[in-house]
Amino acid sequence: MHTQEKSTKSTIEYQPIRYLNPAKLQIMEHDDGLRVVVNGDEIYDHVLAYACFPISNPRRYISLRVGVRALDQKEIGVIRNLDQFSDDQRRLVRNALSKRYFLHTIATIYKIREEFGYLYWDVETDKGRREFPVHRWDQNRIREFDGPNGEVGWTIIDADKNRYEIPDIRQLDNTSRSVFYAKIHWGTHDA
Repeated sequence: MHTQEKSTKSTIEYQPIRYLNPAKLQIMEHDDGLRVVVNGDEIYDHVLAYACFPISNPRRYISLRVGVRALDQKEIGVIRNLDQFSDDQRRLVRNALSKRYFLHTIATIYKIREEFGYLYWDVETDKGRREFPVHRWDQNRIREFDGPNGEVGWTIIDADKNRYEIPDIRQLDNTSRSVFYAKIHWGTHDA
């Protein structure tokens, strides 16, 4: 006797990605989030911004969504490249992202010491002086990125997954750069 098994395949519905055209998008401040107007007639309030690649490509592929809980959120669309927007709109989106991805900006590097497989950083940030450990041999924790205007930036993720950024290594003082490059050897740009 031959029995036929019932298929347990579930049907998943995929929606195509909607890339948002900078010429047809308005981004404004609104209460605790953003107001976004698409094509002049689609108005969304309380819009949240999510970086699809917050470490490797923080200025590209930014998802704009509405909804309070993650499971209830609806994606309005994706910004391919934030640099294509006006200064004001870029600032608003970056502010929304900074609330989601708390980030320390490093202004000075006092010391980086190596001990037990960690790099212990002593730095001055936009939020005051900080000391934090980073896994020494994990290059995914210390990554270089190119900025829109030729900046050579670095993102650092400490052992507790806090994020630090050097927006442009060339803007740091000579001592800070020397301390940095004495311990970080895998950058593609010269000190």
